[in-house]
Amino acid sequence: MKKLFFIDPMSYGTIASYDYNLLCGVAQSIRSDFQVQYYCSFLNSEPDIQGVKRYPIFKYNNKKNHLLKFISYLLSLIRLLFRFMKERPDVAHIQWIRVPNLDYFFLRLFKFSNCKIIYTAHNVLPHNDFSVKTFESYRRYYKAIDMIIVHSENTRRELIDKFGLSPEKIVVIPHGLLPVTVENNIVSQKCDELKKRYALEGYTVISCLGVQSTYKGTDILINAWSNTPALRNNLNIRLLIAGKMKDISYSELQTCSNVVIIDRYLTDEEYIAFLRLSTATIFPYRIISQSGSLFTAINERVPIIVSHTGGLYQPLEIADIGWDFGSSTPENLKSQLIGIIQSGDFLAKRETARWDKIHNYYSWDRIGRLTAELYNHN
Repeated sequence: MKKLFFIDPMSYGTIASYDYNLLCGVAQSIRSDFQVQYYCSFLNSEPDIQGVKRYPIFKYNNKKNHLLKFISYLLSLIRLLFRFMKERPDVAHIQWIRVPNLDYFFLRLFKFSNCKIIYTAHNVLPHNDFSVKTFESYRRYYKAIDMIIVHSENTRRELIDKFGLSPEKIVVIPHGLLPVTVENNIVSQKCDELKKRYALEGYTVISCLGVQSTYKGTDILINAWSNTPALRNNLNIRLLIAGKMKDISYSELQTCSNVVIIDRYLTDEEYIAFLRLSTATIFPYRIISQSGSLFTAINERVPIIVSHTGGLYQPLEIADIGWDFGSSTPENLKSQLIGIIQSGDFLAKRETARWDKIHNYYSWDRIGRLTAELYNHN
């Protein structure tokens, strides 16, 4: 039986949920072909998967000291290298890297085991670092990988055009639906509680949820809303921005009576409750390859409003479950929001058949099968 190393140093929170769902799908397809070993974080709290052995080797220093964190990660990679030397896997699938130059050094060492190494480029580059140094570090890493998985055709073209990679080594496999593990009765209680606390009852609620920052385009939403009387003065609507603020100012919204701002980290139960209270939810990203939060919203069957960035709009090509407002500018978003509100098209986007179609397309069984085929590809 062949051996598969599934490696994710970032396997906690929503990323751990991604791993869990993908590995469940993969395990169904390769159970008789591969022995699967999952190298994950000590913080991973997802359930065990039948046929998958879990090895929590990534442990990071909790202190806010970059040197100590680097040393923690270095020790984790050394432990992983010993596993490569001992087990000699046939395939290794790496989900994320944390220190590109260090990861590249260990990648070269891993390759001495003669295994095929696959990397999933969830994002082409880190969201907030577009320096020449970082670009060159990732370019070198990408060149050394045998196969790269991306989640959209846009990302594939970007890797080919910007990094000079061979089209043959890049495979498009969609990101799957991303459920958040919560107790439904607790979420229902949260819905009632939050609806009353923030006076959302009876309103059209347009939300923007999660950590708020410029790369996510929160400032574009703020600009569009605060400078458009048809939006800021509409008393039938509530704009809900909920999540910790990073490099964002809400001063422009202070005079808007139809805006609710919650500037703190949300619990999983609050996040899902706010999604379920949303009539639609916005992803105004400036730059992204693909968003896990988008697939949590789709899993909850909440209509989406997205910029034409990365693979955000790709689900709309599968089923009409939302709106693509084009390039991420205040003018485009303002025009789209006004059009949506005037048309009152929210109910149509919730049609069951549309959501069934998209849930089937992004099912983990299908994505697991596509990923397993890549493991078996020579």
